[in-house]
Amino acid sequence: MFIGGLHMIHKKIGAFIFQDVQNPNETKTTAVTLRLYALILSVYFLVLFCVCCFLRDVPSSLLTLICGILYVFAFRITYLNHTHFASIFSQLLTLLWITVFIQRFGWDCGVQHFLFVLLVLNFAVSFHRIRTKIFVGICTCAYRLLLYAYTRYHLPVIQLSTDASICIQTIDTLFIFAELITVMIIFTQNSQQMEHKLIRYNLELEHIASTDPLTGLFNRWQMYKRLETCISRYTQHKLQTLTVAMGDIDFFKHVNDTYGHDAGDEVLRTLSRLFCTVIGEKGEVCRWGGEEFLFVFPGMDMDEVQLLMSDLLDDIRHTPVLYERKLIHVTMTFGVEEFGRNHTMESVIQEADRKLYLGKESGRNRVIY
Repeated sequence: MFIGGLHMIHKKIGAFIFQDVQNPNETKTTAVTLRLYALILSVYFLVLFCVCCFLRDVPSSLLTLICGILYVFAFRITYLNHTHFASIFSQLLTLLWITVFIQRFGWDCGVQHFLFVLLVLNFAVSFHRIRTKIFVGICTCAYRLLLYAYTRYHLPVIQLSTDASICIQTIDTLFIFAELITVMIIFTQNSQQMEHKLIRYNLELEHIASTDPLTGLFNRWQMYKRLETCISRYTQHKLQTLTVAMGDIDFFKHVNDTYGHDAGDEVLRTLSRLFCTVIGEKGEVCRWGGEEFLFVFPGMDMDEVQLLMSDLLDDIRHTPVLYERKLIHVTMTFGVEEFGRNHTMESVIQEADRKLYLGKESGRNRVIY
C-alpha cells in the first residue's frame, strides 16, 4: 500500500510538471524545461538557506530565501501561459543573483559556473535566430570575464572559510550538473523523438511510393529498381541466373463487366496474396499495370521458374474468388524469359511479354517459356 501510494504521488507530480501549455504560440518542451530549471534552483537556494543559517549569516539567509521564492514564482508563471516572460524573468534573475553572490562571497564561491547553465538554457528555450544566440553566448562569456576581473580588484563582503568554500563549491557543482543534465535530457530526448518520427514518416512515404495501394505488392517503379539491382549483381557475377515472368489475368474485362469493378478488385487482391504464398522468398512480384504482374526470380533458371509458374497456375485454377457469396473462377497466362548477356532490362521484360501474348493467342491458361 505504501509503495502504491508513493507511485501515485510520483505520477501526480510528474503529470503536474509535464503538463502541456494551452497557448498555441508556446511549446510544452520549453515550459517543462523552465519549470525544472526553476524547481532545481528553488531546491538549491533552500539548501543554501540551511547552510547560511548554520553559519549564522542572517543577511545571506534572507538573500537565499528571497531567491528561492522568486524561482517558485518563475515556476508558477509557466502555468499561466506566460512561458516567454518566465524565460526572460528566470535568466535575468540568474544573472542578478550571480552578480550579487560574486560581490558578496567572491570568486571562490563558484556561482559563476551557473553562467554555463544559463548559456545552455538560452540556446534551448530561445527561438531567436542563430546569430542572436551566438551574440548572447559572446555576451555571457564577456560577462564572466568581467566578473573575474572585478574579483581581482575588489575583496568580497564576506570572506568564506575553507570549509564553507568547499561546502558551497560542492553544492554548486551538484546543482550545476543537475541543471545541465536536465536541460540536455529534455532536448536530446525531444530531438531523438522527432528524429524517430521523421524516420518512421520517411519509411511510410517510401512504402507508399513503392507499393500498389490495391494489392499491397510492389509497384512498377519499385520493381524497376529491384530488377536493376538484380541485373547489376548478375553482370558482376554475384548472381548466376536471373529469370523474369510476365502474367496476365485471362478475360479480366469479363469479370469486371459481369460482377462489377469491386469484384475485379477482390480478384486482384486474392491473387496477389496467392502469389506471395506460393513464391515466398524465391522471388518478388509487382503489379505491373491493370491485371498484369511481373515476377523476378534471382538465382533461378528458366526451367525452375517454368515449374514454379505451372504450380502457381494450378493453384490459381483451384482458388475461386469469393465475392458477395459468389465464386469467381479465373485463370492466368504467363510468359517466362531468362536473362542473358545480350539482354537489357527492357528487352528481357519485352521478351517475357511477347511470350505472354503468344500464350494468349494459343488459348490462354498456360505458361510459355
